[in-house]
Amino acid sequence: MLFCGYLSLLNLLALLAVSPAPVYLPFMTTATLAKTAAEQIAKLRPASETADAFLEAVAENYIARELPRKAERARLLQRARARGAALKAKLQQDGEFLSSEALAEFLGIRRQAIDGRRKSGKLVAWRDQRGHWQFPLWQFDLEKKILHRGISECLRELPDDDWSRMLFFLSVDEVLSKEERPIDLLRKGERVDAVIKSAERYGRHGE
Repeated sequence: MLFCGYLSLLNLLALLAVSPAPVYLPFMTTATLAKTAAEQIAKLRPASETADAFLEAVAENYIARELPRKAERARLLQRARARGAALKAKLQQDGEFLSSEALAEFLGIRRQAIDGRRKSGKLVAWRDQRGHWQFPLWQFDLEKKILHRGISECLRELPDDDWSRMLFFLSVDEVLSKEERPIDLLRKGERVDAVIKSAERYGRHGE
């Protein structure tokens, strides 16, 4: 009970310490919280330690240390989410995309065949905000209306994640090439085996 009460006190003090304006919790104002914290201090403070020393220890060991860490973690998480959103936006803008129906018409096959290839991991695709699948045209030889050589082999090695696959094809792998992306090489029919090896490395790192 003493330990749980001590943690409650720390949480109350932390809340009061970081709030620039009056804090309102259900039925509790800042004044009420302060009164509760003061009462807990009186109950939990060791008899051999002064109130000032006890408060200083709380501030030094919890507020000064833990809150900055939590704030930093929150900032890092927010930045990571922002980078992820920006990356998805960039990937979505890289080239043209066709819906399942449009791709089926382009390839001259049934819509169900497109769905089957996507589900079996044989096509690069991503789902838009409405839940509709979009297929990047860069994976196809537009004249022959077939996948570029190496696409299927790469997909077998890549993680089962739409965005990870997109990221592999559209990002430079310096081990493979310092200037050209995997999709650039596959479009030209160059170093196909090396691109597949790169997909294998990418897939192992994603496990």
